Amino acid sequence: MERYGDFMPGANREHGERYVSRELYVYEYTLPSQITFTTPYWDAREVTPDTMPTRLIAKTKSFRNGFYQI
Repeated sequence: MERYGDFMPGANREHGERYVSRELYVYEYTLPSQITFTTPYWDAREVTPDTMPTRLIAKTKSFRNGFYQI
């Protein structure tokens, strides 16, 4: 589910949630300390397949309604 819009208190702007299709990656158990982050901690930490030190177990894609199965 993706959130969009302005969620600040008192804001009367358009906002909400919608289902989206995404690729999902499942890795072996990984501690955050094992991951090499490319952005600082106060920024949105982006984790990519290149930054994961553990083995990829499965990969799938969710349907437009958000449903996925592995």
